[in-house]
Amino acid sequence: MRRLLLALLLLLSAGAPSAAWAADQTEADADAAQGLDAMKDSDADPHRGVDAAISFSHALSIYKDLGLMDQVAEMQSNIFWCKKRMNIDDLEDYLAKKGAAASSAFTAAKAVMDTQVPVSEADSYLDKAKQYQASSPDKHFQIAIRFSEIIERFPDTDAAKAAEPIFVAEQSAYLSQVSKERATEKQELQQAIDQVQSTRFMAAAAAVAGTTAIPAEADRNRALTAIKTAYHDAYQIRTQDGKRALAQRLLTESDSNKDDAAYFYMMLAESERLALESAEWEIVLAAIEKTGEFFVGYDVQAHKKEAFGRERSDQVANAIYLLLGNPNDKAANLTAGRGFCLGLGRFDLGLPMLADGTDGDLKKAAQLELTNPQLPGEQKALGDLWYGIGHHVSSAERLVAWDRARTWYRRALPGLGALHQQELQGRMDEIDDALPQTDLDWDHLTEKQWNRLKGDEIDIESKVDRSNGDVDIDDDHRVRVVPFPDDKKKMVFMIGTTGPRQHAGILTGEGHLWVFPTTPRRGATDDEILRFKIIPVTGP
Repeated sequence: MRRLLLALLLLLSAGAPSAAWAADQTEADADAAQGLDAMKDSDADPHRGVDAAISFSHALSIYKDLGLMDQVAEMQSNIFWCKKRMNIDDLEDYLAKKGAAASSAFTAAKAVMDTQVPVSEADSYLDKAKQYQASSPDKHFQIAIRFSEIIERFPDTDAAKAAEPIFVAEQSAYLSQVSKERATEKQELQQAIDQVQSTRFMAAAAAVAGTTAIPAEADRNRALTAIKTAYHDAYQIRTQDGKRALAQRLLTESDSNKDDAAYFYMMLAESERLALESAEWEIVLAAIEKTGEFFVGYDVQAHKKEAFGRERSDQVANAIYLLLGNPNDKAANLTAGRGFCLGLGRFDLGLPMLADGTDGDLKKAAQLELTNPQLPGEQKALGDLWYGIGHHVSSAERLVAWDRARTWYRRALPGLGALHQQELQGRMDEIDDALPQTDLDWDHLTEKQWNRLKGDEIDIESKVDRSNGDVDIDDDHRVRVVPFPDDKKKMVFMIGTTGPRQHAGILTGEGHLWVFPTTPRRGATDDEILRFKIIPVTGP
């Protein structure tokens, strides 16, 4: 009420809304728009109905304070509509995951849903709905919501009978509108896919022609000797991974050596050579293209064909060679895309090729990937595709496909209902068992993940005020401390005797590690054993 009075005084004195008043309306409008998007998603994902109700509730509260009663009525209608899109069985679990603030906001929304309106108000609701229809004739979805509310709130009344044909007509108009929008979106998506594909094999060979002359052979030989001296240690690592690392390093660091044309040219030439030897095909392409952008008379397309022509015994290299001549070769797109995605883990480059390939499952997964799905149900479906693909490829490719599945499952998991979460967690456990433990979410480890960690396990008694962590820490000897999932809130750690108490993670400081239980140290927990693991940390 205070905010409303202040807004009215400012309107009377200044003749226009204050900046604060306008900011509040902007916030409410943003909440309303967010709620509308969520409500449209709720047919596929009932939880989005809850998100919509929460957003509308926020907006409604602000609109009330600002005295914008038309918007208040619109939010009330929207919230009432949300009630039909909710899965009550999963509601409490979903709200618990979103936190206390969301539960409180939903309680306010539910009060609107459960409000009983006298039948005498039916004609007033009908008049307002018709006024809204007249003022916003293109907003078929919002109009349909208004008339649907009348039908449900006031059944068997003349107002409900009058509202029903209008609701049907507006709903039909909305579905037609959605169909046109989806056709446009599909066309735009295909254009986006085509654009991504053209950036590698469908584009012109060299967008920018170089202007610097290619150095003489004597200068190139001098530069090669200097490069091998400067990168001597890296050249001694003759494994595939070592060659790939040096190829990438030379490609990256070449930019800072353009002042010496011979040195720059040979850094790129060596990057290309090492990448060819280690099957790092994207570095080969990038090194050739960078050379063509700098040096005049360097035929990028011819050089690519010559380079990959020498490697045609490799399936992926041969596919790239074919794509250089015919970018629309679907069989070659499949082979190259599979090599980039499942061989090199370069999904950014391989997905468009898979989308233009001939394998049904890979094509479907790639096309869905390129839409960047946001709904939990679609994210789970994409994870399921990669999980299924992992059962029909080589063991090495399976690791990559299942890692991709795990990525999408993790995104989907928080937004799914309890039953789907349980099903998904079982599949993620299977994947975790098969894959190396990389890219761990250290703050949310499962018991199975914790058990697989390689490190020293330390057990302490919760009744002891301070326990020995069995390790000394300094800048050269750092560790990650990982409590058992059920114990992570039951202890804190200290380095030395005066340092701050720290929670789990990579601990910093200098001194001996000590452990302090945070649980009661007498009584019922006397026999409780707390567990954590100590994992050495290398690198920065």
